[in-house]
Amino acid sequence: MKYGKYISLATATLIGLSSISTIAQAQNSIVQTNTNQNQLAFIETIGQSAMVISAHEGIYASIMIAQAILESNYGNSSLSQNPNYNLFGMKGSYEGNSARFTTKEDDGKGKISTSKANFRQYANYEQSLYDYAKLVTKGTTYNSMIYAGIWKSNAATYVEASEFLQGRYATDSTYAKKLQRLIQRYDLTRFDKESTEILPVKNNQIIRIQKEDTVEGIALAYDLTVEQLLALNNRQDPHLKVGEKFVVPNNKKRQPIVQKKVKRPAPKPIVYRATKYYRVKAGDSLTSIAKKYRITTTQLKKWNDLTTATLTKNKRLIVDVERNNKKMTTVNKQQKLYRIQEEDTLASIASLSNTTEQALMELNHLLTEFVYVGQVIKLSK
Repeated sequence: MKYGKYISLATATLIGLSSISTIAQAQNSIVQTNTNQNQLAFIETIGQSAMVISAHEGIYASIMIAQAILESNYGNSSLSQNPNYNLFGMKGSYEGNSARFTTKEDDGKGKISTSKANFRQYANYEQSLYDYAKLVTKGTTYNSMIYAGIWKSNAATYVEASEFLQGRYATDSTYAKKLQRLIQRYDLTRFDKESTEILPVKNNQIIRIQKEDTVEGIALAYDLTVEQLLALNNRQDPHLKVGEKFVVPNNKKRQPIVQKKVKRPAPKPIVYRATKYYRVKAGDSLTSIAKKYRITTTQLKKWNDLTTATLTKNKRLIVDVERNNKKMTTVNKQQKLYRIQEEDTLASIASLSNTTEQALMELNHLLTEFVYVGQVIKLSK
């Protein structure tokens, strides 16, 4: 019984230890899972912005994200968190803002030393990503090409880019290998695909296109030319879709577009006075008659109030007219902006505004005389 008691206790102890071990493993598994989720969440948080910025700047997003992971420890370092948001350990100040931190330096041979330095302070991750892109594409004041080796035009792969960074961006003698492992582990090359998104960077803001918005109207509101606004959005097509994102300057106050209608006389019917007639013969058609008198079938129908193309023999048709041209009134000279209405043409607006079609095209930077309903144009400087 004595031995049996000890055996029972030993067994119970083993069972207890086994349970404790299982619990510890489960807890470690939960911690590891949470850690992985946080790491992936950080990558997704900066991934889209990194992809957009790098695509526009001609650099590898995979390199940018891997460096952000390595330099900020997945956004967990004090330097990378609020209120600093410095993902790349960039020293100095940003728009006059900086924070002082202790830093470790590798002399290139594996020897580590510590010191204090000022690091750039940003308002958000996007500013940090953009500032990094500016550094590696524009270089420093003393060497504008210092990071040219990581540009896509000079580095065929992210591997070449990472090897070029070692000894230049960081003194860590294993820097390239660390970046490569991160890129492979998280498949960061998926962010190297070309992006067609717009670039939300410093001094710009993003607006959502509303139903009444046009490129011309937005350009006028922000005191830009249409060409400047399209270039800012990296596009040539001036047609907008409701709800799409659009970049506008953040450092310019949007000027309200005053919607004023051009003063017009009450619409009057156009009066045509017939000057020539033709009597329909057997075998005639609208097309043959129009061709004979060098007019259009539409004109024939309009002048003769026809609703079909059917003609009856001996019917008398008007084939030439004289139109009464009424003098059009001018627009108030203080009117500066005008929104295009139904049936407006640039020529009719020019006539109303006491100017010329060409002058309006030059004033509004229009490439053609085409205008569309809802478009806002300048009538004067």
